[in-house]
Amino acid sequence: MPDRTLRLLLPLVLISGTLIGPGQLWAQCAVCGNPAVAFGDNDIARTFLADAPKRLRWTASLNYVGQRYADIYSGSQRLKQAEKSAIMFTPDWQLDTHQMAAFLGLELKSGSQISLVLPIAVARSQRISDLEDADGKDSEGHPIATSTDKGMADVELRLRQRLSPLTGRLPLGIRDVILSAGLAAPTGHFIAKDPNGAEPDGYASLGRGTWWALGDLEVIGRISPRLGWQAGSSLRKPLTTITNAGFLFRWGTEIRSFGTAVVRVLPDRFHASVGAEWLWRSSGEERIFEGLPIDDFPNGGGRWLTAVVALQARIVGGISVHSAIRMPLWRRVRGQQPVPGFGATLGVGWQG
Repeated sequence: MPDRTLRLLLPLVLISGTLIGPGQLWAQCAVCGNPAVAFGDNDIARTFLADAPKRLRWTASLNYVGQRYADIYSGSQRLKQAEKSAIMFTPDWQLDTHQMAAFLGLELKSGSQISLVLPIAVARSQRISDLEDADGKDSEGHPIATSTDKGMADVELRLRQRLSPLTGRLPLGIRDVILSAGLAAPTGHFIAKDPNGAEPDGYASLGRGTWWALGDLEVIGRISPRLGWQAGSSLRKPLTTITNAGFLFRWGTEIRSFGTAVVRVLPDRFHASVGAEWLWRSSGEERIFEGLPIDDFPNGGGRWLTAVVALQARIVGGISVHSAIRMPLWRRVRGQQPVPGFGATLGVGWQG
């Protein structure tokens, strides 16, 4: 398709959209609502470097994110070990997620971009054992076992549009505004509950079992030659409902907002950032048996505040490496839910 035609078509597709970065990875545990690990854009250097390309530009990266769930919260309070044991049947329950994602993007001179996220993941949980698969004992002497689920996670496709190539210079030190719209496909393994129920960690899975509409908005600005900022918000709305043998489940809508300060430590070579992320999720809905009313999911939804510190270094040419640490600051959940602890991100990217 000619470049001129693409310049005309892509902005039209994006009119109703809104951004966040190469994409997000999700590993979830359906018994605890929808705790999830967000994996957004790691290119903090774009505050100073990433204008719309002068010609066709390819972007690729390989990213790892690790996260542990071990604490159970009710409201804004962490449950004691005895209370955790009453819910999960062992005080040593925990869920670790390890995720890798390949990001591929193609951007035109018009600032229009199409991007694809291809994730694989491993969810590893320490749970109460049924004796047949026991591989040890917990701190209370109960038999426990380790279970692992691995494979494809949910694929995400986005269309993006930079406003600066279309509008020219922006006011108030804003370098760019980026809009995007997309879809997340249920390609990851997901286990839907049935009327017979399951063990507390029996739903640990790599996908979320439904299609999602994605809409994002991001604003990039600069205060001085060495100090910049990024801010934005994103919406994830489920499009389909999960059913299984009379059981019905709908995920809650999710809204994520963030603000980040970026420091240009070494021009064109090394950048650092510190910021915060606010995440809100509605509870979702559930029906246990056919014929019963659909009610709010009792252990779903909440609000999370997280600090994020990141570093990015350019190695040679268009190759860069990045790392980030996610530190939970505050959370208030509905019902009783495992919550994410500290998380880490590592990645390598290429642009050319």
